[in-house]
Amino acid sequence: MTLWVKLVLDTISDVDTLRELYDAIMAMPRALSELYKRILATICGEKDHSLAADRSVRTMRILGWLVHAKRPLKKHELLNAVALTVESSTLSRWDMPDDSAINRCQPIVELLPNGNICLIHFTAEEQVHRPPTHLSSAQSCADMMIFADTCGSI
Repeated sequence: MTLWVKLVLDTISDVDTLRELYDAIMAMPRALSELYKRILATICGEKDHSLAADRSVRTMRILGWLVHAKRPLKKHELLNAVALTVESSTLSRWDMPDDSAINRCQPIVELLPNGNICLIHFTAEEQVHRPPTHLSSAQSCADMMIFADTCGSI
């Protein structure tokens, strides 16, 4: 199955009627890059209120970590990395996202049988790659090193 078809099927999986299915298919972008943009807009959600804005930032941090990680990340590693921010440089139960934060990133990310989380394809990386995400990942890396040095291994 081609990547475009897989993404379309994942995108339309929640329609309830034939009319919704037809409308969704007719409105579906034909270009892969446009489909990625649409999926990113959907998973980041609206930024009208603070909860949605926080989720949008968290979603982009998850995707940014997956783009810039030097090796595949396990779920707990990714969630810990995303929990660390410039404002909150210590791990806290209050700020720790749960699995739903990663699930919101589907269909662009997938959980592999070995427990690693990765982007579905190198083309997803091309769509997600942004320098500000790289900078926030660098800050989180520094925070993780300080945390590991202070509290032992992660």
